[in-house]
Amino acid sequence: MKVDYNYLASLPFSLGNLTELQYLSASQNKLLELPDSLFRHDSKLTSLLINDNKISKLQRSLGAMKHLKQLYLHSNMIVELPTSFYQLNKLVEFSLDWLAYIEKTQEELEEMQGLKQATQEEEQVREHLQTINEQPVSARKYFDSNANETQGDVLEQTQ
Repeated sequence: MKVDYNYLASLPFSLGNLTELQYLSASQNKLLELPDSLFRHDSKLTSLLINDNKISKLQRSLGAMKHLKQLYLHSNMIVELPTSFYQLNKLVEFSLDWLAYIEKTQEELEEMQGLKQATQEEEQVREHLQTINEQPVSARKYFDSNANETQGDVLEQTQ
């Protein structure tokens, strides 16, 4: 469900009754909080994108969302994460600014299994890209699936 850019000040409590809901994007609204009903232990929600709102606090029951893989909270007014946040073991994508106001450190966030795995995979991609960038331009065309041979040949000739 996508309800972005609607100037919503709240979401209906009945949203929690949508037990099969897997994706909720309510970004770029004026939300101050989320309905408690959304944070159910039987929720199948895997993606919750609530960035660019005015949310200052998350419910303690956030950790009950055992299927959550993607959580975007940036550009809100959140100053603390509930301790249950660290129970989101399947979380792979997490976005939050205002980190200066949160007591947990980067190391503690990376202890979360999903985020730890995502961080390791991101590092592997960075290393692979660095290897590609260190190759001579003529070798790079074989790594770039978007380049056609004409572009690669022109690059070789200009070197």
